[in-house]
Parts: sequence; structure tokens; C-alpha cells
Amino acid sequence: MLAAYRIIGADPFYGDLRGYYGVAMEGHFWRFTQPRTGAVVVVIFAISRDAQGRLWAMASLAAHSGGAVRSATLPDA
Repeated sequence: MLAAYRIIGADPFYGDLRGYYGVAMEGHFWRFTQPRTGAVVVVIFAISRDAQGRLWAMASLAAHSGGAVRSATLPDA
């Protein structure tokens, strides 16, 4: 069952997230919430391989309330 879950790109719950599986894009998405205040922070991080095989990364951070959004593309991952 784990192999079937893994083939769609998912990591098992509480698994080691540091692994690279050799696919075109690896990424993680985290959403943190504070129900009492309604505050939310979203973090996205991805590492991709371009057509020449070089690794590059994308990182994004967004927060509510306040509307802060930051994103960066990094040429070397």
C-alpha cells in the first residue's frame, strides 16, 4: 500500500521529508493556522529539474491576515 501511495508523489505521514525521488519536481506545502485569531501562514517549497538536468528551487510564503506574500525563484538548489 505504501508503494501505491508513494507512486503518486506523496510521503507517508511523519516520514522523512529530506529524500529526493528523482522526479521533475519535488515539493512541500505547509499550512499553519491559529483558529482562535484566524491567522494563517502558508509555506510552499519546491525543487525542480530543468531540461538540462540542473536543479532550481521556488519558495513562497503567504500570511493572513495582513496579506503578506513573498516568493523567490532560486537558480541553484
